[in-house]
Amino acid sequence: TKTAHVEIVTEWMHPKYLKKRRFSKIFACHSEEVLSIGDEVMIVECKPLSATKFFRVDHIVKKSTSVL
Repeated sequence: TKTAHVEIVTEWMHPKYLKKRRFSKIFACHSEEVLSIGDEVMIVECKPLSATKFFRVDHIVKKSTSVL
């Protein structure tokens, strides 16, 4: 219940073909706060908390305004 899955999206321009490439990676993070889908958060590395959790949510940068 205290695990949040955070997606990091990276974009870069291919130097030869000049096309945008987009990569994403999902991290399992420990969170004491209540988060909703679409929140932007700052994560920091910490000691291993479980087999998959190596990060924790430091603070919320921007709350989501969309209502699902």
